[in-house]
Amino acid sequence: MIYDFVSKSLINEISHWADKSSLSVRDRAAFDQRLFLLGSIDRELALDTKLLNGPLRKAGNLYKMKITADKQLQPHLCTGPSNHSFEYTLLSGAIERDGKLNPSNVQDQSCARRELVKEHPNERREHHKTL
Repeated sequence: MIYDFVSKSLINEISHWADKSSLSVRDRAAFDQRLFLLGSIDRELALDTKLLNGPLRKAGNLYKMKITADKQLQPHLCTGPSNHSFEYTLLSGAIERDGKLNPSNVQDQSCARRELVKEHPNERREHHKTL
């Protein structure tokens, strides 16, 4: 099951990131396809096949996906908080360009959001296929 982080003001932060990043139809299709695949396999297989990268150094239970389409997407996510084998929560999105992430603080932002999700699991909602 894939979830999106929702802020206290009830903003789906993943949809908000996709909209403000002006993701193309191709970007969104690639993102949705990767998430569908991630939701279909267990975490060990996702890691073995490099669908999921991590855990990120010094960040504990934080992972990223690398998705290449018109832009280089790097959504950050964590497992759980309920089922750490088959449940993921998308925390933040970033776009890589010329070896740099935008936003540059995506890992810190994701870590803070992960802590909120652990404390308040209802601050997320099921991800829908279309962003």
